[in-house]
Amino acid sequence: MRQIPLQSVPNQSLSFTQDENRWEVTIKQAVTSMVADVTINDVRVISGVRIPGDDFILPYTYMGVLQGNLMLTTQQDFLPDWELFGQTQQLFYWTPDEMKALADG
Repeated sequence: MRQIPLQSVPNQSLSFTQDENRWEVTIKQAVTSMVADVTINDVRVISGVRIPGDDFILPYTYMGVLQGNLMLTTQQDFLPDWELFGQTQQLFYWTPDEMKALADG
């Protein structure tokens, strides 16, 4: 896993390169939750999807299986809250091998 730094702000965009894949992630505050847009190699994969706590952001395996996935960890399965980013809530990139190991558990 690779930690992706988050700022404690309600709306932010970040990008990183992992295994020759360029990820662009936008996280926004919605009415009752946080939502994300994810682009991989200039292809929009998801837009406006609700971010779960302690689960993969790309909801379907096929969306990120070749490139990996993202997970926003929270304490006690709380919903993500931008005020806790960088404190008790962290964003991680998971490689396809890490995702497989978790599934094989």
